[in-house]
Amino acid sequence: MEIMEMEYLDLDPFRRSPVQQKAIATLPMVTGSISFLSSLMMIYMILRSEVGLGSPFRRIIFAMCIVDLCQSGTAALSTVPSPVDTPGIWGSRGNDFTCSLTGFLFQFSSVAYSIYMLSLCIHYLCVVQGTVTQRTFTRLIEPFLHLVPILFSLIDASYILATNHYNSADVVCWIGSKPYNCFHEPDIPCQSGENTYLYRWIFAAGPNGLAFLGINIVMFELFRSLRKQKDDRQRSSTFKRTAKIRTKKNIDIDIDQQYLEGGLALSGLEQEEKRPGNETGLAIRREDQPLEDGPLNLNHNHNLELSANSNINYQYPNSSLRYSASNSYKDSY
Repeated sequence: MEIMEMEYLDLDPFRRSPVQQKAIATLPMVTGSISFLSSLMMIYMILRSEVGLGSPFRRIIFAMCIVDLCQSGTAALSTVPSPVDTPGIWGSRGNDFTCSLTGFLFQFSSVAYSIYMLSLCIHYLCVVQGTVTQRTFTRLIEPFLHLVPILFSLIDASYILATNHYNSADVVCWIGSKPYNCFHEPDIPCQSGENTYLYRWIFAAGPNGLAFLGINIVMFELFRSLRKQKDDRQRSSTFKRTAKIRTKKNIDIDIDQQYLEGGLALSGLEQEEKRPGNETGLAIRREDQPLEDGPLNLNHNHNLELSANSNINYQYPNSSLRYSASNSYKDSY
């Protein structure tokens, strides 16, 4: 019985079959084109919307789409910019200049996109925590969320270009050597890119790894902030404030009031919430005695009317969400 052997994809392009070379060169063209068109569609939707680039979130997303156009476009070109004489690479139609140019764009966009992801997470954290207003965020924080990804990625990609380390790296032009794999073949002298392994770790894996670490730290802090807000809301919604009035007959009158924000500030026999946006009050009135500071002394034959009301309107920071609640209590003794 004859057993058919499966043909595995060899990592070395020199040992690949023609079918494998065509397949590995065509796949990035398909995926890169889809990503490129998707980024174009998002840019169109942002610019055509009523808000446009009027918010930090939209500006960050817009910048990420621009960066992704570079990365997706170079990926869609696949092996086309590689020099024609590159062995083992199907579809190469370029030269050293086209390969260096696409390698520069690919390196710049891949690092910038990772750092922009971190910028987006920082924006989410500032919105959820509500520690800064949108105006302060736009003036003091947002410029750095754009400058750091762009400047760092430009310096990173430019240094690799200056040291002549952009060559055909199998599927795309990136950090590589010429001839291919000469950096780990001692018998083959390198024309350029002899420090390919070191450069890939320092200039590619390093920045992307640090950005990934920063994203995880920010997301963990975001989780803690959301958890704290949830716990605060649960505690506030079940908290009860009690006001006691003692009469000459030693009768204690308790008034329990549930509220969500803040506490009651005592002012004579009237209590009211002082924070803006919330109106919470507790009023105690006797029929034959005006309100005054100090304890209330009553005879047993006098009527006592107790009333409490709560009207809460809370606007969440940097959000269109609004919470409203009202409650009232009234009784006579």
